[in-house]
Amino acid sequence: MPGAGRLDFPIREVLSQELSGAGFFGFAFLSSAKVCGILKENEADATPWASYLGEGCGGIAAVALQYGEGIYSPPNWAQPYLGYQGAKEVHLARFCRADWYAELKDRLGVAVKATVARAATAGIQLPAPRKWKRLANSRLPERPLAIAAGLGFQGKNNLLIAAAKNGSAKPGFSSAVVLGLLVCPEEIELEPETAQECNPNFPGCGTCGRCISACPTGALSPLGNKFLRERCIQHWTSQDESPPGDIGKARESRLYGCDICLEACPYFFTDALAQAKPGRLGQRLPAAYFRASEPDRIQADLKKTALGPRWISKKSLKRFAEGLGT
Repeated sequence: MPGAGRLDFPIREVLSQELSGAGFFGFAFLSSAKVCGILKENEADATPWASYLGEGCGGIAAVALQYGEGIYSPPNWAQPYLGYQGAKEVHLARFCRADWYAELKDRLGVAVKATVARAATAGIQLPAPRKWKRLANSRLPERPLAIAAGLGFQGKNNLLIAAAKNGSAKPGFSSAVVLGLLVCPEEIELEPETAQECNPNFPGCGTCGRCISACPTGALSPLGNKFLRERCIQHWTSQDESPPGDIGKARESRLYGCDICLEACPYFFTDALAQAKPGRLGQRLPAAYFRASEPDRIQADLKKTALGPRWISKKSLKRFAEGLGT
């Protein structure tokens, strides 16, 4: 029964310990009432967000997982196309060199199972782990929810700059993170919430505009921190349509994603020790593989990787590799 035993077992405290143990860079909690308010503010009630929250939402944990450089060997299906002298390679942004979203969900699962087990040891029955919904790259407004929870602040590059939990990691902030949400089916007791803009520990971007200056296509506007999606290189790496000429030129050899604004950010710190088991692709792949393969085969080979979702056009990936020539 939701709420049973809540006063007898410190769910948030125990879950926090397990999230730390699972290696999350930062995490913060948001009440169910605040979750609903943020969803309405972001017009998320126009989407089937209730299906994401499940039968009952006692609050959420917004989490940030710091990713690494992704220096992995190419997958087996790419091996036959490697080693040709002068062969072109296509490059991947750091966040998609492995499936960090799947890694995040796996680690959430570990933290939840440990929390439920510790409650059982104390004689408290919490909902089964499958009732704790783990979300990453969902249709929910994950960044606004994370900011409202106090996980970090939004940078001028339109991305979350996450705060390390209790200053436990160095550096204290990082934009090299993927975000996720854990929907708690049990009411969680929250500490008094502090608005992000009032938190003296969150320095914000201040006068820094390095990301704005670095973006070669003008996707980041200094006027009101506006993000122009149609000018973003990363946006076009997933689309069926070909990008405008200047954006296509600035894309260079990037197959998917773009790190330009991140690399310019003073808060961009990857974790040299971070490892993700699912969906390893590595830093680069042979363009010849995409030229020689049909979209259906590419879809099958990229399954269970960060490039696997069907909204990432496999025709576009093939067309891009063909445009690079030999």
